[in-house]
Amino acid sequence: MKYSHLSINVIMNRIGILILITIGFLNCNDDITLNTTNDSIDQQEDSNQEDYNYNFIYTLLLENDLNDTIYKQEYSIVDGMVLAEKYTNYNNPQYNHLSSFKYDVNNRIIKEIRDNKVFIEVAWENNNAKVFNLMNEQIGEYHFDNSMKLISYDRNGSRYLNYDNHGNVVSVATNAGIYVEYLDYDNAKTYPLSRINSIAILRIDYKPHFKNVFKTEKIYPYVGDDFGVPLTFYEYFWTLNPDGLIETMTDDKTVIYLSKFEYK
Repeated sequence: MKYSHLSINVIMNRIGILILITIGFLNCNDDITLNTTNDSIDQQEDSNQEDYNYNFIYTLLLENDLNDTIYKQEYSIVDGMVLAEKYTNYNNPQYNHLSSFKYDVNNRIIKEIRDNKVFIEVAWENNNAKVFNLMNEQIGEYHFDNSMKLISYDRNGSRYLNYDNHGNVVSVATNAGIYVEYLDYDNAKTYPLSRINSIAILRIDYKPHFKNVFKTEKIYPYVGDDFGVPLTFYEYFWTLNPDGLIETMTDDKTVIYLSKFEYK
């Protein structure tokens, strides 16, 4: 694998961000609206008592020690809809959870139930979704076109997505302009986490709205209060299982991790 020539501080900063994202996850008709009262958020739900068939598994490991598992996410998926997610964190078991998901009559996500309580609720108005946490606070807003392709979202800042003719995200912009590009797509290879696209707005950092895999990520220069990043290119690599599906992925960005995918 090729390694980026970033400073140790920048690399550790990015690894820290990855860990925080992981812990954070632990963050109807067209005119439907949501009753976002505390009573509705706290209501008990019993759907987590079901026995689920977990047919897609995503595991994060240390690349130099494949016996060291960071976390595992097991998904029960039926007809493209994620019914349940079982999260196991081997270093921080206090974040372990079992989530189930509810959809409206248009197969749009409306609820995440975690440990028998409503954890996240989603209010849809036409093609726009507002996401609320268990404290009844809005934590995101997502906008789709008429084909339900994600075109922009606002989660601590607006993001605008640009697509190519194959339906792949080729760049993302803020109000200041493009800050990242995704290059050299392999349109014959499906991005594994696109299998959880039905809950994409709840797991946006995993890029489930991406269709195929890209080989290069181009990060535009950034200067912050504590550190800066020059124009940087990160390379991505993968291996295939006997069925031609992506089995493992590594990259120059996270440096030390290997992602493993199992299909059942």
